[in-house]
Amino acid sequence: MPKRPKVRAQLLDYGWLEARLGAKGVDALLADFDAVAGDGGDPELRLVQAALRLAAHALAEHPEELPGQLVGRLLHRTEPAVAALRERARPAARRPWLRPLVSGLAPAGGAMLRTLTCLATNFSALAVLPDGRAVSASWDSTLRVWDLATG
Repeated sequence: MPKRPKVRAQLLDYGWLEARLGAKGVDALLADFDAVAGDGGDPELRLVQAALRLAAHALAEHPEELPGQLVGRLLHRTEPAVAALRERARPAARRPWLRPLVSGLAPAGGAMLRTLTCLATNFSALAVLPDGRAVSASWDSTLRVWDLATG
């Protein structure tokens, strides 16, 4: 069996995603998707990657939120591999959780790509640059340069 189908299956396996997130963090997990889905050829991988990217700010602090983030962001997706991943994530919640019945999180595949977080909470401006970076300004005279791919 060629390597790509094995890697694809791994990236769509909830247990592997949870283990990778716990061991290496969300940025390493997103880098794995970039290495495989970066060519844009697999819409299901791109969708799961988009859901993880949208959830990155939450998962960086609380990796245990992976089931709720995946279910909430992929709730109404009908692609077979995405729906199977979502169903496997539901029983993975090891503590009481509010399982979404309607989509309350920004859905994967929409216009929003990622949430940027930082200590300065009062942004006064944000400029997106053509090279994939952004510069934010805040009222405390802080400028930050962001890599939009990694947050």
